[in-house]
Amino acid sequence: MKLTPEKRDMFTDAYRFYEKWNGMESTCENWNACAKEVVEIIDKHGGHPLIGEMMMALYHVIEMEAKDAHKDRSEEGRKTA
Repeated sequence: MKLTPEKRDMFTDAYRFYEKWNGMESTCENWNACAKEVVEIIDKHGGHPLIGEMMMALYHVIEMEAKDAHKDRSEEGRKTA
């Protein structure tokens, strides 16, 4: 199966999105901007199911990583207190 230029662009946008938002400071402003960018990328690709699924999965991964990082910082704070 050949990767079409359209799908290659979707994967590139998804990768750039993850690189940009992975490890971000967890603030309301950042989460709102992150969610807005998800919608913008999906819209850019005409709502194609592939990009929709990728972006939702990446948003979830970033969210889980942020929760894990917060949990780690909380545990670290309790150890030093």
